[in-house]
Amino acid sequence: MLRLAELPFFLDPAGVFGVDSSVVCYHTSTPLVEFLCRPGNGVLPADRDHGFLVVEPNSAS
Repeated sequence: MLRLAELPFFLDPAGVFGVDSSVVCYHTSTPLVEFLCRPGNGVLPADRDHGFLVVEPNSAS
């Protein structure tokens, strides 16, 4: 579950780290994350140079 303390990393991580663009890799997606990262949401939009990626462990060992 996304914690409030993680919110800056979903809205403007490039600004947090002082870089031009960013991608957040997270272990799961949530409706809140999908809303924040959806272009044009109008409320707390993620920066336009920001990407979001859901990563999962490889099931094949």
